[in-house]
Amino acid sequence: MVLREMAVPDRVEMFEESLVVAEYSLRPAFPTLRMEYIPQNVSQTARRAPAEFRECWEALWGQELHERLLRMSQVDMELVRQAEREILRRLDRIPRAADKLVEFKSRCARLALMSGRHESVRVPLPVFPAAQEAGGRRVEPGDREP
Repeated sequence: MVLREMAVPDRVEMFEESLVVAEYSLRPAFPTLRMEYIPQNVSQTARRAPAEFRECWEALWGQELHERLLRMSQVDMELVRQAEREILRRLDRIPRAADKLVEFKSRCARLALMSGRHESVRVPLPVFPAAQEAGGRRVEPGDREP
């Protein structure tokens, strides 16, 4: 079972999430594995809504060719959807996944800053355990109310 979980799907748009899943999944075999990286070739443009893409491609190619290309790409688009669902499913199984993702992004930002390649790096705020007590127990980031 561990070997099956070691294969980690990826989507460029979910790269950090995939690497958090990889670190968690590979930990049994590689306990000291850390996969932080320095982002490269990262586009700074804002994402477009799917409707904007459709309008752009239809204007460029015409509606008939655009629809034909969409039909031809159905298997590819389903593969992308399946990969996204699998990444989210695996991420959902990781305890405190949101905190781990923030911590991972912080490690990546620190690595980029230390390397001097920090022009486009956004440093997320670190997540620290709360110092308050609630109902006699310590509150941790990601805890849910009972």
